[in-house]
Amino acid sequence: MRLYRGFSYAESLSDGVLINSYRDTPRQPVDTPILIHKIVDEWFFNNFRVKARSECIFCTPDVSEAANYSAGYSSGVLAEVFFGGESKFLYSSSVVDLNMYVYDIGPDKEDVFDWLDAQDYKMVYSHDDIPDDVVSEVMVDCKEYEISILKRWSL
Repeated sequence: MRLYRGFSYAESLSDGVLINSYRDTPRQPVDTPILIHKIVDEWFFNNFRVKARSECIFCTPDVSEAANYSAGYSSGVLAEVFFGGESKFLYSSSVVDLNMYVYDIGPDKEDVFDWLDAQDYKMVYSHDDIPDDVVSEVMVDCKEYEISILKRWSL
């Protein structure tokens, strides 16, 4: 399965290997309220031993969805991403983008945990083990990853 990632404000980005800096400096949510972000991270850590929302690289098998995270920015980049080594891939076939649901779930920890329990998240160790019909976000726990730029935007 091919995976893609959209980058905003990535003028100096080029093909090659990137370090997952979120392992040292956890990612701060852009669209998700911080309380829900922390609750969701806690659920992922309890279930998979990975802080998926703070320390993972987000990508998708849907190139159009990845483009949404890069188009419209002054220096957006759409790239195909490649993972090697000891990577862990987390996904739910029913969650295209968790941001689409967070406001409907609300900030109650029990409600968030119950909702996540019902989404049947899975963890695999190779992108090839993700079923071909999955079009949802994929959170990848990795030390590094490689990108091949497919498109650049400039406004």
